[in-house]
Amino acid sequence: MSKDFPTPVKEMASFLSFFAASRMYAPIDKLSRPFSIEDVINTVNDVLRQISVIFENPDGEETIEGRRARYIIDERSGLRRKIYIPRIPSEETVKNFIQLCSEDLNYARITAALALAHAPKRVRELEKEEVGEEA
Repeated sequence: MSKDFPTPVKEMASFLSFFAASRMYAPIDKLSRPFSIEDVINTVNDVLRQISVIFENPDGEETIEGRRARYIIDERSGLRRKIYIPRIPSEETVKNFIQLCSEDLNYARITAALALAHAPKRVRELEKEEVGEEA
């Protein structure tokens, strides 16, 4: 494998970073140690279903650089944090990612690692004065 990973791996890692940022590690864990392509497919199905529900029921939304950004509020860490919800990857991205993983399950493992690394980009700590605004 080259140092520059295929686009579907990077896009899926960015998408999955939401789960790492929000401390819902189950899908990341499943992709980090798949036993078969069925494990990858089942995990992808689960996260797509979960994110579609979360995306339609955000805690809030704002405009960032002219684009609507939806988010959830996480208070589990003792701090209030906005975690931005990703858009669902394209059908082509999902198809190509599954194809890559069917050829080599290491792509799933790499995607999980990259998702963990990308997670901080999805989070913004809320300042004290913002706490009342979000409630």
